[in-house]
Amino acid sequence: MLKEAKYLEFNTIAPIIVDMRWPEIPDGLKETCRKKMMERTIDDGMSTEYEVMVYLHTASLVIPFNQIWYDIYTYLFNKYHSDIIPEVIGKTEIDNQEKEELIKIRKWIYRQQVEYLRSK
Repeated sequence: MLKEAKYLEFNTIAPIIVDMRWPEIPDGLKETCRKKMMERTIDDGMSTEYEVMVYLHTASLVIPFNQIWYDIYTYLFNKYHSDIIPEVIGKTEIDNQEKEELIKIRKWIYRQQVEYLRSK
């Protein structure tokens, strides 16, 4: 894990991880994602939940989700964008299994960011 100063630098240069089959991100999502990344001050070895939502957004454009990923995606969308679209059909809470999957993908996204930066 990184020291605080290095972690703040990491947040400014780390890529936003997307599904490579759909690499385009709407500008509004990109800007909000970067802001959410900059709000992190402690390196816990995980991405933000917002980064997961952005990743799942791109993945949802190329593959159908199973129930777990649909529930996680709609939970995150409802959490961060209920001001844009009042409650999307889906979950406003997630169960323990979905929480575990959310943690796994947050760690996976963070590892992808670290690996990308190491390769540069």
